[in-house]
Amino acid sequence: MNEEQHGFRPQRSTLTQLLEFYEKIVDMSESGSTVDAIYLDYAKAFDKVSHEVLTKKLKENGKIGRKLGIWIHQFLTNRVQFVVVNGEKSESIQVRS
Repeated sequence: MNEEQHGFRPQRSTLTQLLEFYEKIVDMSESGSTVDAIYLDYAKAFDKVSHEVLTKKLKENGKIGRKLGIWIHQFLTNRVQFVVVNGEKSESIQVRS
């Protein structure tokens, strides 16, 4: 697992991840580097919304299209989920919201 992974790990949280990220940005800024960042939390933004409805509304109302719209659509499309318990994997099902 990547060392920068904070979710679902002991002694780590979204707060520890945010603090590490903030420290990196401060260090880069102090050294004169230019810093651009986009911070997204998809779990909260998309967990209760139909992906089809969301992408349609983003395109129509949010005016999000082109590369960003395509990226969001591809990120949400054809996703599956399953559970592994004691090494046994459940059937995969399509994630629709």
